[in-house]
Amino acid sequence: MKVNEIEENTLKSTQRTLAQIKETEIIGITTAEELIHQREQLEKASTQLDQVSDALKFSQKQIQGIKGIFSGIKSFFTIKSTFPKKKSLVQEPLTESKSELSTLLDKSINVKTELHPALKLTDKYCNNNNDEAHQSNKELINRNVEDVLKSVKKLKVLATGLGNEIDEQNEIIDDIIGKTEIVDITLVKQNREIHKILN
Repeated sequence: MKVNEIEENTLKSTQRTLAQIKETEIIGITTAEELIHQREQLEKASTQLDQVSDALKFSQKQIQGIKGIFSGIKSFFTIKSTFPKKKSLVQEPLTESKSELSTLLDKSINVKTELHPALKLTDKYCNNNNDEAHQSNKELINRNVEDVLKSVKKLKVLATGLGNEIDEQNEIIDDIIGKTEIVDITLVKQNREIHKILN
């Protein structure tokens, strides 16, 4: 009777553990999807900053040309020949850059595992109880422990991927900050030059 009670408690424990792990897995996958979406936004922001930087380089040439107008008309006509091809400020679709995280997310769904023999519930200490309830409990416990193992392996892959993705996004953010500072400095400089020309 005590063996059946232990089996019932073990079965309930494995079911609770499995439910908590599945819940954690759902949270991890949701977080991964959000990080993938955030990466796309960061890459879009970086591309737009590159476009702004290109526009500022062109406007710097225009400012230099306007300065030249006051010293001679010749500079004004030569600046037209250096006019760059007009770039569309409409965002070009980003090439589908599949991040390491999205690859790991795909892989984590298909993790295959086999239960280690030491983790399988055996009849060694169960007095060879072969009734149906015992067999059913044993199979359920073994299946639950196997599912727990599989989910833990998925979570490990997911956690590693999330960590790597966050590191990569930090680098992208640092790059964006650097580009933003350069754009800001250039704008301040160009505003000063325009005020000098106008005054």
